[in-house]
Amino acid sequence: MMTTEAELNLSASIGLANYPMHGDTIDEVLQNADAAMYQAKTTGKGRVYLYQHGLLESMKERVSMVADLRRSINHGGLDFYVQGKFSVDGILRGGELLCRWRSSISGTVAPAVFIPLAETHQLDKNIGILALEAACDYISMMETQGMLIPLSVNVSANQILDKNFAQLAKKICAANNISPHLIELELTESIFIRDHKNALRSLNALRTAGFRLALDDFGSGFSSLSYLRSFNFEVVKLDRSLITDIHTDNKALSLFQGIVAMLHSLQLDVVAEGVEHPEYLPLLKEANVSQVQGFYYEQPMPYDQFIQKHQKR
Repeated sequence: MMTTEAELNLSASIGLANYPMHGDTIDEVLQNADAAMYQAKTTGKGRVYLYQHGLLESMKERVSMVADLRRSINHGGLDFYVQGKFSVDGILRGGELLCRWRSSISGTVAPAVFIPLAETHQLDKNIGILALEAACDYISMMETQGMLIPLSVNVSANQILDKNFAQLAKKICAANNISPHLIELELTESIFIRDHKNALRSLNALRTAGFRLALDDFGSGFSSLSYLRSFNFEVVKLDRSLITDIHTDNKALSLFQGIVAMLHSLQLDVVAEGVEHPEYLPLLKEANVSQVQGFYYEQPMPYDQFIQKHQKR
């Protein structure tokens, strides 16, 4: 009988709690050590974490928030606001859907809090599908009201790497009689860090289906240039850090101008995020940025307010 050898790599997450500092009884110390172990897992696994006061209460609050988020996803409790994308001259060119959540337990929860929570607990795929369905609904309603612009949707790495996502996204558009060309999918470089090969496969499938693809938060990571080389995006959204202080800092302005020129040489549309000051506008126009987005033009708002505002114009 032939046997084959296999090498297994194991890791351990360890939680520590001290008596009597972290509990007066054996059960309390063990409970707090268990909480520290789960904290070690959520911070990257293969780590040792020493219990800190308040950790158990924080974890209970997190579990409660996850359950409430799951209920909101399943029962239509999320809202999708729209923020316009404009030419530098202020002409509406498109919009981006941004998820908002008012928890029945915690009140209004910032996306910076609940989106990572959703990703950790595999709820981000559900949010992505709801966002895509909302985008199709909004485009359909705009068309009946004599106004039609493309909308962009943020898609997580978990969603993009799902081999069925491209087909599912195409079916959602077809069911709503919406051309995929009116939907722009925004993704960050984290998808390539997770699985470069499958990321390229998924992106090619989405492009074949007709969706526009945008690399979001360009300039916030370390490898964005190599990703532009390996995959031809249609749009690049500059991270707000590349826009900040370009009107007062010559180094910031030179870096911004050089990056935009490089992206234009690759025949990419460039969107500048985080535009909050009018002083930026002459510099953005001079750089021939395709679109701009930020509080100077408008804040995210519910769809009915968005359509009412822009129909008047």
